[in-house]
Amino acid sequence: MLSLLPKAANKATRLNKIQVQSLIAIVLICLVALTLSWNFFYKQGGTISFASHSEHSTIIYLAAAHRSGELIQSLTLVARNLHTGSRRWPIILFHTGDFDSTEARSELLTRLGSPFPFIRRIRFSKLFWTLPEGISNNITIVDPVFAGVWPGYHHMCAFFSAPIFSHPALEGYTYYLRLDTDSFIEAPLCYDPFEVMHARNRTYGYRYLGMDPPEVTRGLWSFMSGRERLRMNGWKWPNGRDEATMPGEMGENDEGEWPEAQHDFFPGYYNNFEIVKLEAFRRPDVQEWLTEVMRDPKRAYKYRWANAVP
Repeated sequence: MLSLLPKAANKATRLNKIQVQSLIAIVLICLVALTLSWNFFYKQGGTISFASHSEHSTIIYLAAAHRSGELIQSLTLVARNLHTGSRRWPIILFHTGDFDSTEARSELLTRLGSPFPFIRRIRFSKLFWTLPEGISNNITIVDPVFAGVWPGYHHMCAFFSAPIFSHPALEGYTYYLRLDTDSFIEAPLCYDPFEVMHARNRTYGYRYLGMDPPEVTRGLWSFMSGRERLRMNGWKWPNGRDEATMPGEMGENDEGEWPEAQHDFFPGYYNNFEIVKLEAFRRPDVQEWLTEVMRDPKRAYKYRWANAVP
């Protein structure tokens, strides 16, 4: 009887090995199936639960070399605080030429000093800005507001008012989160902002509603005299504003003294932190509205309508 024990032990060992090998094979098959499912649904835009709307989102900046210090600080805080679970959104740094060279990009990323998985999320996209027809390159002739940062600041306002929505770098994305270089996320985010936008069916997220002074929005109240646009934003027509007293379109006839009621500030979204659902701003009616806003280039390049128009 005792002589049978080694044989039984050897048989049990062989069974255990077979069971372990079978288990390993099952795990490998599951991993392969999971990988194939992920690739198919994610790349083909499927609706599998983990290929969510958040996966098709990105974070964007307008970057400049002379503000690289605060950009590095902002990106460092994004790496530390702006992620949820496995969410690691691509980051697009728009620029106008400061980061054309490999050396300039390498210097920025070296100074950033973040781990490689974060560094490889960063992409660069060059913008080609020129003054539109009707705007002189002579600042004295234009006489813009914020002359000290003209025309770069005004280019920025114009870009984020309309061209951003059709920029090739954003093709394939559902949402973008815009941060300025001096936007700092100083505490960990406990939720996925893009999933919140989707779950609540929102098209625009912003930090707060500010007020722009009349010297930078001159003529805008007249343009917005169609009250339907105000109601769409949940705003009320200011007290004392009668459409009959509104000045005409910007131009020579609008250079005189305005009625006292015109000096109210204009409400606008403070957009150094904003989340945009791109398809909402690509709708034909919205594009038609934005085209009309930008029809007169003075609205962006002399004033700054483009930074206030809802």
